[in-house]
Amino acid sequence: MKSLIIREPIEFDISAMRPHWAHERFELLGDSIVAFHGRCNIPEQDFMDLRKRKKGPGLYAKDMLHFVAEQFQPYLEMAVLRQYLLVLIAEEKLEHRVSPNLKIIRWHDDLFLNNRKLTVTAVAKTPVSTKIHLGINIDPTGATQPAVGLTELGVDPFDLAEAIVDQYKLEMREVREKVWSIREIK
Repeated sequence: MKSLIIREPIEFDISAMRPHWAHERFELLGDSIVAFHGRCNIPEQDFMDLRKRKKGPGLYAKDMLHFVAEQFQPYLEMAVLRQYLLVLIAEEKLEHRVSPNLKIIRWHDDLFLNNRKLTVTAVAKTPVSTKIHLGINIDPTGATQPAVGLTELGVDPFDLAEAIVDQYKLEMREVREKVWSIREIK
């Protein structure tokens, strides 16, 4: 799996969930994960999850740490499980970086701190791949619900991005090696 962490701001929009986005934008061909920061402004009609789409309103944050993973396998359920894995990795890496008296809570595919939302996630199926987006608030100014960000928590977004990307790549490599090492029962 290829990876890239970009320090210059990039606004996250729905185009990042299209197939081959990492290749077209950054010349990363194949399975990849790209981390970057920037504004997030997604109107509700662009939501991937139909349940969240009905609830509205859209999604906005002044600055988020974004992760966009693309894997060339056709199974949406597997992509949802990978989404949960990415969120669990983020939770673990955040717990090591925030004050011990702060408790980050995972509720399904999102993280919260004191009933304030820290993350957003989405999964998409393209004709050739599955995509995962994980956004972690840096500065949630303008959010449509109570939110918390990495700035308030004193967490360096790029240090966190590196830790999450490295762990996700390691987990994906371990999964592949496990699959390769299992013999067929006859």
